Amino acid sequence: MTPEPAIEPSASAASAPVCPGKPWGLWATFGLTLAVMAVTLFISIIVSIVLVTAGYLLGLKSLTSPDGSDLSSNGFFLSLVFLASAPPGVGLAVLFAWLRRKQYPLRDYLGLRKPRGAAVAGWLGACLALVAASDGITYLVGRPIVPEFMETVYRTSLFPPLLFLAIVAVYPLFEEFLFRGFLFEGIRRSRLGAAGAILISAVAWALLHTQYDWYGVLAIFAGGILLGAARLRTNCLWICILMHATSNLIATIEVAVKVHFFD
Repeated sequence: MTPEPAIEPSASAASAPVCPGKPWGLWATFGLTLAVMAVTLFISIIVSIVLVTAGYLLGLKSLTSPDGSDLSSNGFFLSLVFLASAPPGVGLAVLFAWLRRKQYPLRDYLGLRKPRGAAVAGWLGACLALVAASDGITYLVGRPIVPEFMETVYRTSLFPPLLFLAIVAVYPLFEEFLFRGFLFEGIRRSRLGAAGAILISAVAWALLHTQYDWYGVLAIFAGGILLGAARLRTNCLWICILMHATSNLIATIEVAVKVHFFD
């Protein structure tokens, strides 16, 4: 009986990509995330100093707070600071993930996959349901649906489209690239796993919003849990960005409606 010839591996099999390794380790992930936040904070401080100085030199009251009001709730001032500091933050998150590209592809690291229509519709529906539930609970417990901080920000925005650009487009992009992109994947591939990634990214994101009271921070934490679940189930950061932007858009519209129609 003639033995069958050995099967040689095909050229396509030999050239098949090696399974991806791992992203940055857990502590490196934490450290680099803090580095991104530190850089954006530094840029925010520098931009703030420049804006206040320019305000004094040019006599722009909206940038100098002559009445003693807090610039940290000045909508025009915050819009300019957000628009200046967020893009470098996105760039750093992408850069740190890109530096690990030989061990872990950038698309997988940050979840830069093409979103599917059904997934977009489903998770966007979940986002709208959470917003409705949050507003309903807020109303039932007798708390204002529009936080005082956001109302002050809107009233001092001078040019609302600039505020919408910052809150609805630019900052959701930055926060999702950092928290549900870089930070999330680094934790998920560590010993803390998917549950740790969802929980820690939600906590970190909520703590970034200390301008609100405990109730507002808790609501943001709940939103972070939903965003983390979407990132885990879809591996698509764009869906998280869309959900985040939609939530911010609804909140900003609620502020505008209150200011223009209920005052």
